[in-house]
Amino acid sequence: MANVNPKAIADLAARWQEPTADHAQEALTALRSVYAQYPMIPAMKAAVAHYSKDPEWSRVRPPLLALEPSQHSKLIAELEKLASRCLGFNSQNDIDLYAKHSLLINLPSYL
Repeated sequence: MANVNPKAIADLAARWQEPTADHAQEALTALRSVYAQYPMIPAMKAAVAHYSKDPEWSRVRPPLLALEPSQHSKLIAELEKLASRCLGFNSQNDIDLYAKHSLLINLPSYL
């Protein structure tokens, strides 16, 4: 996860004794649980491909296999649902704007 979420992890490590630490850990754990439902590397690459709008990011090397289209769609839907819950987004436009700046893989960066 540190490859796609370094800021949030570093922020939590730096602020682990602050009152917001439990909330930050919950957000990181929720994000990790979404990715854990899929092969990790293909899932992270699929998310980067989706939010960067660059499908080449989905490419994986053997023995890894890219996510199936249904898996990709489900992953993105789960990430966007998590973003809505964790960040309070109310529209697809909010999610798109956030994703443009953080690839939606750095959810707890709001701390």
